[in-house]
Amino acid sequence: MQLTEKSDVYSFGVVLLEIITGKSAIIQVPEGSQHLTNFVQRDLSKGNIESILDSNMGGQHNLNSIWKVADLALRCTIQQPTMRPDMTAVVTELKESLELEMCSNETGYLPSGDISSYSDFSRSESSVGNAIYGGNVEVAHTKGMQISDNGPSVR
Repeated sequence: MQLTEKSDVYSFGVVLLEIITGKSAIIQVPEGSQHLTNFVQRDLSKGNIESILDSNMGGQHNLNSIWKVADLALRCTIQQPTMRPDMTAVVTELKESLELEMCSNETGYLPSGDISSYSDFSRSESSVGNAIYGGNVEVAHTKGMQISDNGPSVR
């Protein structure tokens, strides 16, 4: 296998998932072993972000920011390399997630007023959501992030 920028993006996505979950890339389950991406996809498709979080985070996080990073990580690990973001887009989205986290840490809430830099809650079916979760998924978009209907809301 030849290493490419897209294979680096995939590896980085796995590292992001390891950070969020506190789990290894391969998880031991009663049925054998499971790849971390499958574990995360299953729970996120149900809108269950808190079940995947590393317990060492201790509740000190903004769920909107975690959703954004988890979704980014899953898009980085899409099987079709051409559908993965490039690293410039990855860095941009991580900066946006950090801004969300910093805003909520300073005030306890997302900023009031113009939040257009944080969200664009238009409803549609997403080709990325379909690629990640399989099937038709109605999602809200937050700067390219797909959030299931049970996902976070902007306060």
